[in-house]
Amino acid sequence: MKTETKLTILIICMVIGVALLIWGNVIMLRYEGFREVWNAARHAAAPQFISGIVIMVVAYVLTFVKPKK
Repeated sequence: MKTETKLTILIICMVIGVALLIWGNVIMLRYEGFREVWNAARHAAAPQFISGIVIMVVAYVLTFVKPKK
């Protein structure tokens, strides 16, 4: 694949991912009774959020690493 095509696909995936994260947060904030358990929910979900962000960063970095020939 050309580099331009890879970069275009990467940007599209990043934009869709960010849009889904924002949409999910809006749904969570509007969920009835969610604000009362906000701190507990945030602490319970922290490992998943951290793992997801680390995996996204690693995937992003690996797209630019060139294989050895």
